[in-house]
Amino acid sequence: LYVDEGHEYRKLDFPTNRGSIKGIDSSGSQKAMDLFMKVEYLRGRNPARALVMASGTPVTNTMGELFTVQRYFQPAQLEEDGDGSFDAWASHYGEVVDGLEQNAAGGYESVSRFSKFVNVPELMSRVRSFMDILTSSQLGDLVQRPEVESGGRQVVVTPVPDGYKEYQKELERRIR
Repeated sequence: LYVDEGHEYRKLDFPTNRGSIKGIDSSGSQKAMDLFMKVEYLRGRNPARALVMASGTPVTNTMGELFTVQRYFQPAQLEEDGDGSFDAWASHYGEVVDGLEQNAAGGYESVSRFSKFVNVPELMSRVRSFMDILTSSQLGDLVQRPEVESGGRQVVVTPVPDGYKEYQKELERRIR
C-alpha cells in the first residue's frame, strides 16, 4: 500500500495511564485506524511488504506521533523491545518534567509534559531502519526555494488591542 501525505494518519489511538501529561492525546481518528487495519491485513498476507508512506512532516510535536509511526512500520520490533504499549515506549524514550506555563488568562500554572527524548541513539536506530530522513539542506539540493524579499525572518511586534487585558482577567476568573 502506497500512502502519500502520511502525516494525515498519525492520530492512531492508544491506551495510556499518562493522560494527565500535557501533549499526550491518546484519542485517534477513524482515518488512521482504517489505514492501520488495512496495513495489518496486508502484513499478515505479505510480511515486511505492506506499507510505503511519504510525508514531509511525519512527526510535529508529540511523542505519540512517533510511537504511531513505529506502530505502522515496526509492530513486531516494538513487542520484541517490550515497547508494545505507549506507556512502556514513553518510559523507555521520554522524560517527564514539571514546569510553569502561562495559561490563556496570562497567569502561570504547573504543568507536566514530556520535555525531551532519552535513549536517542537507540530510538534513532529503530526509526532509521524504516524511515529515510532528509534535512532542510539536503532538500535544498532537490527543490528550488524562492528568495525571501527581506532576506530572512522579520519579527513584527503589535500593540496590545483595546480590551485585551480585561478579556484576560475574565478568562482568569473563569479558569479558577
